[in-house]
Amino acid sequence: MIKFRFYYDKDKEEQFLNSMSERGYAMKKFILGFHIFEKTEPNKYTYRVDLISNKKMKELHDYILLIEETGAEYVQRWGMWVYFRKKGNFELYTDIDSQIDLYQRIRATFGYMTVVELGCLIMEINAMNYSKIALYFFVFILIIILALTYQIYKCTKKINYLKIKK
Repeated sequence: MIKFRFYYDKDKEEQFLNSMSERGYAMKKFILGFHIFEKTEPNKYTYRVDLISNKKMKELHDYILLIEETGAEYVQRWGMWVYFRKKGNFELYTDIDSQIDLYQRIRATFGYMTVVELGCLIMEINAMNYSKIALYFFVFILIIILALTYQIYKCTKKINYLKIKK
């Protein structure tokens, strides 16, 4: 089975993957928003998605091995995200401080992406004088910036919630 879902929000993607697992589908692969599932027993796996943008190749390899030592399975890497699954309940970040750190890293990554997109937006503003298609790119980039900004807001909200919970 193939399902298209494109998430900027790791929590929502985990919810989606875990709801599919509840229905008896295990994610086999992910590419450009397409989740490829295979039939399995219901509730077989718990899925977790983690940001790995700050890890070098050797660190990433060691991190994957560390997670696999817990009994989890590495499903795949997609860009700056890595997907794990495990039979039974499974958490990557069990204490509040590590959860806060995770959401701060996600927020910073989306912040960097927003700055890059703002640069692209400025270039498109200049290009609109020369090309009509630049307007379409302008709108597209603006939508991306709004989506990234919304994720920054959600991460900030989650960080504040965790700090209060602490």
